[in-house]
Amino acid sequence: MIKTLMILINIAFILASSSIENISNQYDVEILRDTWGVPHIYGITDEDVAFGFAFAHSEDDFKTIQDVVLQTRGELSSVYGTKMIPIDYMTNILRVRENVEKQYDELIGDDVKGVIEAYVDGLNYYASLNPDESINRIGMITPYDIVSGFVFRTQFLYGLDYYFNFLYGSKKERVQPDLPRTIWRDSAPLGSNSFAVAPNRTEQEETLLLVNAHQPWDGPIAWYEVHLHSEEGWNIVGGTLPGSPVVFVGHNENLGWAHTLNTPDLIDIYELTLNPEDKSQYLFDGEWIDFEAYDSAINVKLLKLFNINVKTDIRWSKHGPVLNLKHGVYAIRYAAMDEIRQIDQWFKMNKATTFEDWESAIKLRYIPSLNCMYADNTGNISYIYNAAFPKRNSNYDWKGYLPGDTSESLWTQLEEYEYLPKIHNPESGFLQNCNSTPFKTTDGSDNPDPDFFPDKLGIEMFMTNRALRAIEMFGSDPVISQKDIFKYKFDMKYSEHSAIAQYRNEILDADIPLKDSTIDEALRVLRDWDLNTDPDNKGAALAILSTKPYLKDYYEVISESELVDNFIKAAKLLKKKYGEIGVSWGKVNRMIRGNMNLSLGGGPDIMHSIYGNLKSNGELEAFAGDSYILFASWDKEGKVSSRSVHQYGAATMKKNSPHYSDQSLLFANRQLKDVWFEKRDILNNLESKYRPGEQYEK
Repeated sequence: MIKTLMILINIAFILASSSIENISNQYDVEILRDTWGVPHIYGITDEDVAFGFAFAHSEDDFKTIQDVVLQTRGELSSVYGTKMIPIDYMTNILRVRENVEKQYDELIGDDVKGVIEAYVDGLNYYASLNPDESINRIGMITPYDIVSGFVFRTQFLYGLDYYFNFLYGSKKERVQPDLPRTIWRDSAPLGSNSFAVAPNRTEQEETLLLVNAHQPWDGPIAWYEVHLHSEEGWNIVGGTLPGSPVVFVGHNENLGWAHTLNTPDLIDIYELTLNPEDKSQYLFDGEWIDFEAYDSAINVKLLKLFNINVKTDIRWSKHGPVLNLKHGVYAIRYAAMDEIRQIDQWFKMNKATTFEDWESAIKLRYIPSLNCMYADNTGNISYIYNAAFPKRNSNYDWKGYLPGDTSESLWTQLEEYEYLPKIHNPESGFLQNCNSTPFKTTDGSDNPDPDFFPDKLGIEMFMTNRALRAIEMFGSDPVISQKDIFKYKFDMKYSEHSAIAQYRNEILDADIPLKDSTIDEALRVLRDWDLNTDPDNKGAALAILSTKPYLKDYYEVISESELVDNFIKAAKLLKKKYGEIGVSWGKVNRMIRGNMNLSLGGGPDIMHSIYGNLKSNGELEAFAGDSYILFASWDKEGKVSSRSVHQYGAATMKKNSPHYSDQSLLFANRQLKDVWFEKRDILNNLESKYRPGEQYEK
């Protein structure tokens, strides 16, 4: 019986593989790789392009795409062991997969379904040709995997995972949060920059756009550059993430946009009252209501030898997922918790040809957060603080715990579009957002009026160092050239008004009782520091290592003793590892890729943003910050051109490829390469041209 079953399984697998291998004949697409290895996907239809795109990205990073699929299924632990249990638990408790499977047929538009399903065909086709790269547990990738990946990622963009960490981190006693600041802003080294400059402010009467979202350099949210071109109007270059069939940030011939993270208050914690006689019920509007209960199991690989199932019980209330802690039972409600159409919105943005088209896509708010910076070929520039704000009852304090026993506190709708802060074509001629308040996006009188927006929206009011520097530089420059944009983008200075400048002053003013020669030397170095982080700077290493644990995007009050203790530790570390405290910053701040170990400028919350992990040898190994950078311009006639750089190269996971690290030196030297957008330019700078799969034909 068992032998017969195995034969049937093998036959089914062979038939499926044969079917997938033949599916490439359904798509008319070519992959053109330029001399940097960047794929330009040319197809007749949008579906042709999606198929080719999936195949090309798989060639460069199939491993991470498969990891995204495992995550959407709650199966990372089955391959990578116990360290992935928290992520799988999050996937399960949020019911992402269940929600997608329930709503996919009804909500996803036919045009987008076609793109998603063609993209899935491309992934499965690549897997069929490269079984040695395939994770056996995955089997066939499905459209549900792709859509679930979008849902999961967009929920984390506004900090949902940090709320879970906060509640589970306070298991023994209830901690009163100052939402969203305590949970979200203090938990993540956020960063991204975006600029737009109108013709009336530029030297050549051109329109300028900088796309500069900061991301981790590896993993499921690391950037990948691609150019997509169909004969159905899809023609866009930009950055995307593993497992995405669309471009997230970039430009087409008519317009472009950038995203930066924002921190609207989109999440609420409800305290539930349990039925003392039946713990499976909670009080709501005077009645005991049954929880929705689910049996869920996480398959976990142990000791790299065998797998076991770990049972997890999941409960939901009318508010959302329920957490049962020692100090109470809580439910979390969050924006777009039932929304699965994020791909639809980004696809419409990809194909927009006018500001009206693009804004219509933004108004959908399927994407629940993110700042949006826009520019186009007619000279328009625009900024929109995108957020799916809940329509909340003003009688409650939405920054604390909420009563879960009444429908009066349960929101079900979104605020109107008018409550999104926005600026269109400001008189100043420039816009910036660097993860900062929307109320200081430009200078002059065009900023949104904060008094119009209720406190319950939770819109941030702080300025990052990058935003301070952007306003300082753009605001003092009456005529901005492309050269100026590059200079501002790679600015490596902290503002006099930044958090680190204030920390430095507090250390210098502190009473340090036990001084010695090392401390005296360190104080001289810190006093002489000019707030710059260029690679040759002699004070940046001490300043950043001294304040790194406290470097947020705003000034945080830290005790004098904490600052001084960390300052002393940093001074002793530099003295021990480098023999001097005034060591050049580039010796400490490093980029390691393959056989390369490169000196970097920049640092935390610097316009040229670099985040590093401290190694035992005293080096900071960069792992996030500036990554994919795209600069686009439209001249007076509306013709687009652009330049870009990736911190690594196109082959993000192929160590034997020449494009594994061929852009790293450019990146370290703060230089950009040309983006070839017109086909004739691509053909003049062509490395290879092929149809998916033909390189495997004998």
